Amino acid sequence: MSVNGDFIPQAIYLSDLGGNPAIYSTKAAFNAAGWDITWRDANGVALASQPSWSLGAGDARGRHHVTFVLVDAPWSARVITPTALHISAPTEFRGEGFGYDADSLGGMIAASTGVTLVPTITTSTAEMFDGDSIDLTFSVPEAALTSIGAANLAAVTTLAAEIKLDSKDSSVAGDVTTLTETITSDILGTRTVRAILNAFPSVLAVPTANKSVSCTAHLRMTLGAKTIISSAISVTIKWKATT
Repeated sequence: MSVNGDFIPQAIYLSDLGGNPAIYSTKAAFNAAGWDITWRDANGVALASQPSWSLGAGDARGRHHVTFVLVDAPWSARVITPTALHISAPTEFRGEGFGYDADSLGGMIAASTGVTLVPTITTSTAEMFDGDSIDLTFSVPEAALTSIGAANLAAVTTLAAEIKLDSKDSSVAGDVTTLTETITSDILGTRTVRAILNAFPSVLAVPTANKSVSCTAHLRMTLGAKTIISSAISVTIKWKATT
């Protein structure tokens, strides 16, 4: 659950109708080429005050990383293309800002009952396309580190990220177990671990006559005899237009 004012990431893939990636190094270059992003309310009306947003440099696939400040109430963001000959995937993305997140609500409940509730896992969602390299970032809560007795991520003996199809049950081993884990931030309150795999695993391919596949990525931390899953990402893999 995200609250108003949080910085929210969103990946967009830009290309022309021929499938050629459109790549921009800055937001200014993106806008200068005729692209833009507009935020609208639940009625489809452009927000009077558009949220602050930034755009990271695109890669060879036309993938750009948008970061924006979450706005109050339900909203949708529409990617404006320079001409009908250009496309963005997704063309729109949506969400809703809340006044309180799960931690805040838990704190208020705890204050009223005298019991402190501290979540030891973070959950998030991600989308990618069949054939893409896997690149996931797990956010690690401080409570997860505390639960295994680690002062920080550097103190954790093992960081293991794995992915399993949601169609599988608990008796089946993970489908993807060869991701490479790297600590990308070990600062209090913003601890993150990146898990990557360059070659797309065929086990996650979208079957013929299907449009998507659902799977879940977990990050497990181990220190001595203690272990915990600190982060979970629900991943949707979509069909690809290219062959």
